[in-house]
Amino acid sequence: MMGKLRDFLLPGNAEKDEKFRAEMLKLGQRGLQVIGLIEICGPVFTLIARWILRVSPLHAGPPIQRLSYLQVLVAVSLGVLTLLSVRTRVGRSYPRLVGCISGWLTAALLMTTWLLLAGSYPMAQHYVPSSLTIVLLVGIATLPLQPLHTLAVGLAIEVYAIVALWACSQWGILPGTQWDALVHLFNFLVILICTGLSALLYAERCSEHGAHQRAVAASEALYTAQARVMIAESTASLGRLAAGLLHELNSPLGALSSGANTLLAVSQKLPTATPEAQARLLGLQDELSHSLLGSVQRLQQIVNRVWNLTSLEEVEMQPTDLNDLLLGLSSLCEERVGEHGVSLEPDFEPMPPVSCRRQQIKAVFTVLLNNAAQAVADHGWIRISTRRRNREVEVKLADNGRGIPSEQLETIFSPSFTAKGGRVEAMNWGLFSARQIVLAHGGEIYIQSKPGSGTTVTVKLPA
Repeated sequence: MMGKLRDFLLPGNAEKDEKFRAEMLKLGQRGLQVIGLIEICGPVFTLIARWILRVSPLHAGPPIQRLSYLQVLVAVSLGVLTLLSVRTRVGRSYPRLVGCISGWLTAALLMTTWLLLAGSYPMAQHYVPSSLTIVLLVGIATLPLQPLHTLAVGLAIEVYAIVALWACSQWGILPGTQWDALVHLFNFLVILICTGLSALLYAERCSEHGAHQRAVAASEALYTAQARVMIAESTASLGRLAAGLLHELNSPLGALSSGANTLLAVSQKLPTATPEAQARLLGLQDELSHSLLGSVQRLQQIVNRVWNLTSLEEVEMQPTDLNDLLLGLSSLCEERVGEHGVSLEPDFEPMPPVSCRRQQIKAVFTVLLNNAAQAVADHGWIRISTRRRNREVEVKLADNGRGIPSEQLETIFSPSFTAKGGRVEAMNWGLFSARQIVLAHGGEIYIQSKPGSGTTVTVKLPA
């Protein structure tokens, strides 16, 4: 029983968590500021309201008026000190303690003033319980108090009320018969209610913190899982890329090796050959030279392609008007597809400049436009639209072409290779490079497509 009571009044296990303790400290500092503002604004507002409504004791004579003004002055001064305490080391380290002391002083000031006014203004003594209620409610609403804190402050205020009442009775300021003993019972009831409310609010804060921590942990786990998936996907893509490169490099290298050996053999036979054989060998030598040159050119194309893929840092970031860039690309594309009756439909909205590597982003949309042009049949259309979406810009390229099967969409951005005419060729370099460039710019690219229904490519870039 005592253990449960202790856990109810002082649920301190939650504050063993450093993050929760830091959160309660921050809430306490903010609550201390709110208490200071209430201590300043409350008495001033009450004073103005009394003057407007002509409520006693402000109109009960100069001595009582001076005491009322003194009450307001002291309360405002206490509020200023409370606000200033937030800037001190004690206020920042122990905001709840400072707030409880400030609340107790405020209650003591209010009770003292009302008891001193009771001799000339009998109704003043009835404001004493309200002082306790206001202070406790403000405290539990603004400070992250544990139930024991609220109980301690309430009992301390009630003890002061009892002592102040006894002193006023001893000095003849307030006859003992004027004080209703039920007021003490009311005060204890208020203290118990506020202690329960404090326990409820503190438990709610603990629950919210626990839920927040679980959400953060789940988010971190999700981020880690996404990172692992991206690493796995990148690893698989790089594996396919390496395989495609090996196969594509193997063909020109084989041709170079075979041609070089044959050319060497021809060169050795040429000096001793007959005139007819020499003519035949010279013709073969010329064919081998063209074949070797073609293989070298093919190797150069492969190297340039890989260079364009990996040299993401060559161009500096600069503000770029995507509408202007897309307009230029669509004009070039329109010249090629116009003879087939394919129409390009621009739908541009005003957008802010995008910080990007212009040539790389231009290469991305060039690939996407070329793919759309190849997929669209005669008299089809390609629609290019730009939109501003919060802190992103969105570019959509839609067409009514043949579409892409669902099984191909799963690996649409991965490099692949296929055999054509006895040669192994790497495929899908363009989309793979486009995706790498968009990701390097902090953006995203999506493709939606159905066979026979066309394709929509969405590119998002940070504005």
